[in-house]
Amino acid sequence: MVKREEWRRVIRFFASALCAILIVGIVLLFPSYLTLFLQKRDLERALSLEEGASARLRIAEAVVESRAFQYRLETIKALRDTPSPFSSLWSMFFSGQGAIVVQHLTVEKGGEFSLNGFASTRTDLLNFEKRLRESEMFQDISSPLSNIVRGTNINFVIQGKVVSPQPPQP
Repeated sequence: MVKREEWRRVIRFFASALCAILIVGIVLLFPSYLTLFLQKRDLERALSLEEGASARLRIAEAVVESRAFQYRLETIKALRDTPSPFSSLWSMFFSGQGAIVVQHLTVEKGGEFSLNGFASTRTDLLNFEKRLRESEMFQDISSPLSNIVRGTNINFVIQGKVVSPQPPQP
C-alpha cells in the first residue's frame, strides 16, 4: 500500500508540474498568438481588397500593354541605332561638300529622284554632279543648263534614277 501511495504522489507531482507548465506556456504564448492571428486576418483582408482593386482597374492589362510598348520602344531604338543604307549613301556624297546644300530630295517608288539644292559656285556644282555620275549608284542623271548659267549662288535641280543593288552572285 505504501508503494501505491508513493506512485500516486509521483504521478500527482508530475501531472501538477505538467499542468503548471502548460498554464504558464499558454499565458506567455497567447498574446503573441493573438497578435499574429489578428495580423494574418488583416493581411488576408488587405490582399483581397488589392486583388479586387487590381481587377477593377485592369492593372494586369496595363502591365501587358506597358511591356508591349516597352518592346516597341526597344525595337525603335535598335532601328535608330543601326544606320540605314541611305544614311551611308548620304554621307558618302555630302560629306566634305560644304559648298553644296541639299534643300529638298524626293525619291519615288521606281527609284526616280529629284534633288533641289544650293551651290555656292559652278565648280562645286559640277564636282558634285561628277561624283554622282561616277558613283555607279545612280543612272540617267540630268541637270538642266540653267544650273550652270550662273557662276555663283546657284539654285540647282538634278534628276535621275537610283540603281537598285544587285544580289551577289554565288
